[in-house]
Amino acid sequence: MNDQNKELLQFGFSKEELVILLRDGKIEEFNRVRPYPSLDLSRVNLSGVNLSMVNLSRTNLSETNLARTNLLGSDFSESDLTLTNFWGANFYGVRGLTLRHRELIIAQLKKSWEDSII
Repeated sequence: MNDQNKELLQFGFSKEELVILLRDGKIEEFNRVRPYPSLDLSRVNLSGVNLSMVNLSRTNLSETNLARTNLLGSDFSESDLTLTNFWGANFYGVRGLTLRHRELIIAQLKKSWEDSII
């Protein structure tokens, strides 16, 4: 068991249980029980989920599928967004995006436009 999983168990919620809260739209509960200071949600499929106002600060989201998600007002401060799929996501009011994050998202947006031309 890695350190991240030990940390999650310490708070009483596994990674899988936290993902279920998100998929079920229980954002307030997720925000209340998520472990701090960091969280590993890498390689999770949250495609199409409404994640409005979710606190994903200091979260490892590398290789996570956030395609077609509603991210209205969500917080990504100090998160790892390496290879995160944001295709078709709503970014209105998103907080905590660094210049590097914005560049990654813009590159994905441009690629999606290029792919749709073919």
